Amino acid sequence: MKKARLFTLLALAALSFASCSKEYTCTCTIDDQYGGVITESTTITGTKSEAKSECDKGDLSLFGITFSDCEIE
Repeated sequence: MKKARLFTLLALAALSFASCSKEYTCTCTIDDQYGGVITESTTITGTKSEAKSECDKGDLSLFGITFSDCEIE
C-alpha cells in the first residue's frame, strides 16, 4: 500500500514538472522591403505551446508575401 501511494505521488510530481513554465526565445526575421533583413529576438515565459502561440502573433504576410516570420528557438 505504501508503494502505491509513493508511486502515485511520484507520478503526480512528474506531471506537474511536464507543464511548467520555461523561457523561450522568439526570433523574428523582418524583410525591410529595401533588400535588407532585420532580426529581432524576445524572451517569452510560459509553456511551449503558449510561447509558440505568442510568437506566431508576430508573423505578417499579405497576398502570399511574407514580411515577418517569427519562430521559437
